[in-house]
Amino acid sequence: MSLRKISAKLAEPGHLNERGRPFNPRSVKTTVERYLGVYSPKVLPGPGANRCRPN
Repeated sequence: MSLRKISAKLAEPGHLNERGRPFNPRSVKTTVERYLGVYSPKVLPGPGANRCRPN
């Protein structure tokens, strides 16, 4: 199932983002990756980058 279809299925019963719109497919992807434990955020170099290290 595509991420767009998952977003549409979530919207049917009213699971929407903070703006009242269906979730962006990228948000769905990130949520699924976090659930599966495969998500690793990218830390961009720059001021404060050392404070935002992923676990």
